Amino acid sequence: MSLHDKLLHYVTYGGLTGLIGLAFPRLSLLYIFWIGSGLGAVLEIGQGLMGQGRTPSWADQAANMAGVITAILVWGLWVLITREVTRKN
Repeated sequence: MSLHDKLLHYVTYGGLTGLIGLAFPRLSLLYIFWIGSGLGAVLEIGQGLMGQGRTPSWADQAANMAGVITAILVWGLWVLITREVTRKN
């Protein structure tokens, strides 16, 4: 379990979640959370089922979800700020 590997999971799923938010701006943040987290879980489980010597990892899934949550928090903050700026103009 390397810190570098977990950082890659964190950044990848944070970026993926940001792209989901951009592609589907009308989705609720909770729904985006479930999409990002679910995708991470499915891919972790899939690693173990492929028989290529890779195993699913709770630590990897935790890093995936941390990236998802961070992206959602940033996205939510961005939405609040832009609404406030738009409202004042």
